[in-house]
Amino acid sequence: MRTQHNELFELYDQVKRFVAARVKCSTAVDDIVQNVYLKAYANLASLTDPTKIKPWVYQIARNSITDYYRLQVHKTVILDELELSVSEDSAREDFSQEVLFCMKEAIRQLPAAYHNALTLYLEGLTHKQVSESLGISLSGAKSRIQRGRERIRRKLTGCCHIEADRYGNIVDFAVKERFRRQVARE
Repeated sequence: MRTQHNELFELYDQVKRFVAARVKCSTAVDDIVQNVYLKAYANLASLTDPTKIKPWVYQIARNSITDYYRLQVHKTVILDELELSVSEDSAREDFSQEVLFCMKEAIRQLPAAYHNALTLYLEGLTHKQVSESLGISLSGAKSRIQRGRERIRRKLTGCCHIEADRYGNIVDFAVKERFRRQVARE
């Protein structure tokens, strides 16, 4: 067992280079490698053939890289996980006008059915209250809200670069250049 720990330690630089060759973000590389080693140490006892520690660690690294990219798909913007508010007080100061512009524009362009349902929901009404207010079924209200969110997500990713962390918090935001001129005019 002791020699396996030493072998794991000796492989660290190789594993880090392996991950870095496949992932561009240096902080993500560090996180992935740390995750690889946490998994390796936690499951070292389950390794049946100690001579195959290197391919075993590399397989953990490949799986961790796959998990990283799988999460990236969901990071762009998942409106379900973001606190969605159109009030100026809730937008971050450093990019509040740009976020506000994109949000208002995306909501304004929604078809009336989605616009009304999503606006009521953003004002704090529950799904049930939205359904009652619009005179539609509960499942209909949920569908309209979900479809409205999806349309906003597509519009926002079309006009803005938004990067969120794994918890859904916005960590980077920029209006794409062709839309920046519109923000400046308003």
